[in-house]
Amino acid sequence: MTSQDDFLKSYLNGIKARYDASPYPRTHSSAETRSTSVTCFDGVKLTTEIYTPEGEGPWLTIVVRCPYPQQVPLWQLHGSELTQRGYALVCQWCRGTRTSEGIWEPDVNERPDGADLLEWLEAQDWVGPI
Repeated sequence: MTSQDDFLKSYLNGIKARYDASPYPRTHSSAETRSTSVTCFDGVKLTTEIYTPEGEGPWLTIVVRCPYPQQVPLWQLHGSELTQRGYALVCQWCRGTRTSEGIWEPDVNERPDGADLLEWLEAQDWVGPI
């Protein structure tokens, strides 16, 4: 194991400990995780990972867009912990990162891509307030 692996493990354990100490109780025992592609204004498809609590929505929904594929374990942890507390988490990978199409150009397409994601989310029946 490298020092980078040790750092990530320690970092994630610290976040998990904060969730464990949270005054917001776990109200759901499991979550549904799925991945889809959301098509942007120019036809580029962005990988969008969706974590929802078990049962029927709509769910209060937390949305993040991320260009850092090394943060996959972080968002998986947040997805697991937040869904157990009744929230949905949507993590979209910015264009050209992880498994999203396109070319990563920082701050070039973030606004329109984010607007396309929000428009897509508004049409989903499982999404409550964002």
